[in-house]
Amino acid sequence: MVEEIETPLLREARERAAQLRAQADAILARATQAARAEDTRRKILLGSLVMHDLRREGDDEEMLRSYLERRLPAFLTRDSDRALVERLPRPGDEPGAAKKRGRPRKEAPPENAHVAAAAGERGAA
Repeated sequence: MVEEIETPLLREARERAAQLRAQADAILARATQAARAEDTRRKILLGSLVMHDLRREGDDEEMLRSYLERRLPAFLTRDSDRALVERLPRPGDEPGAAKKRGRPRKEAPPENAHVAAAAGERGAA
């Protein structure tokens, strides 16, 4: 067995190699993060275009809607994802409209409902 010799020059070279590995790891992490951000942005832009076109009328838009209705059920694997795209937007739908599937929307109580309820209780006593 050969005994390893530790010299100042060898120690310095190992430290420098460790620094270079750390720098390479940091560069790779930044590049990976940037690529993921670009991919996410690309998906958002494509999704925005698709949503925009689904709200329009026309043969192309109907072909797109038909394609998505045919392909999405097999593509999506999670129930929560399927629920999000259960009903694709139709022409005339508002872009930001929150529509509940099969359940009526719950009405929010008036802003001062607690004050009115307290006043009603005092008047009844």
